[in-house]
Amino acid sequence: MFHYSKRQFASDILSQCENPDSAFENWMERDAQFANIIFDSANKLEMKALRVDGNLTIEEMVAKVKYILDLLRMLITSLIIRKTKQKQ
Repeated sequence: MFHYSKRQFASDILSQCENPDSAFENWMERDAQFANIIFDSANKLEMKALRVDGNLTIEEMVAKVKYILDLLRMLITSLIIRKTKQKQ
């Protein structure tokens, strides 16, 4: 969250608040709650979702995304091959 607070647009918005520190904390809390709703909704729909909360390194996150995309690529390739064989 520290990096987020250093972005220019965030500073511009927060500078208009009576208590910028409190406003930032509230903003980040709402953002986290919304992220949890999206994550939970994706899981209920049996969709892949990654929680970006700082517990994984960038390298670990990249590895997870690559794994998911590789699975998707294999699935799509399989469907294309199946469809091609049906047309023959």
